[in-house]
Amino acid sequence: EAKEIKPLGTNTTINIDVRLVAATNKVLMDEVENGNFREDLYYRLNIVDIKLPSLSERKEDIPLLV
Repeated sequence: EAKEIKPLGTNTTINIDVRLVAATNKVLMDEVENGNFREDLYYRLNIVDIKLPSLSERKEDIPLLV
């Protein structure tokens, strides 16, 4: 949010511009509800939700990926 970090052991901050891509094979909202995943982290990461079937469900894509 602040676009800056403070390395451990220092008092100085460094400006950063970072984009993070995260993937999982779990339904994270279920994990949040079951107490297995932090709700605050879920809402920070869940800006764009892309649901992609597993490769076994879309075998026609394999030649494109090889």
